[in-house]
Amino acid sequence: HAFTSVLRMLSALLFSILIVLLLLPICLEAMSAPPSHLVIVGAGIQGASVAYFISKMAPSTKLTVLESNPTASPHASSKGGGFLARSWGDGSVTQSLHHTSFDLHASLAKEWGLTSYRAIPVLSVQPGAKQFKPSQTQMPNWLDGQGGRVSSMGDGSDTAQVHPKEFTSEALRRSKADVRTSATVAGVEAD
Repeated sequence: HAFTSVLRMLSALLFSILIVLLLLPICLEAMSAPPSHLVIVGAGIQGASVAYFISKMAPSTKLTVLESNPTASPHASSKGGGFLARSWGDGSVTQSLHHTSFDLHASLAKEWGLTSYRAIPVLSVQPGAKQFKPSQTQMPNWLDGQGGRVSSMGDGSDTAQVHPKEFTSEALRRSKADVRTSATVAGVEAD
């Protein structure tokens, strides 16, 4: 179940990056001039990413981010835990998106000075009664040696982690958006 939750989180993150990297430039280019003011609903990873990239693509646009919770990025440490995997989509239609997302997170973490970003090896250890000696397998010595199947899911060159709250908060800060928390959206009006 944990693996499924991580995959769902990665899918949501990849969808966000798809929107930001592919659709947003097309929408902004289609306008005769950048909008003077945009309102973004949600201060999670998707809203923060959209705010950050709009601030880069249309710096004169005033941005307001509305969040229904009392704090911005309120769920930014949930099931995915900031886990990033470059090659897990290899061979699929989303392969280039996985690669782009992973590389983008690495470059933004460096540019922004994020302290939580780290390349990490990832190991899958299924429960079981088989006794392993850490020296005989890839199992780290901090595990008790009990397990079922043990397999590598990434060696650290294509797997990483960044704290979602740090990433999201920094994206919002750098966007210079007016973030309004405990907000309620009752409808949408356009000029």
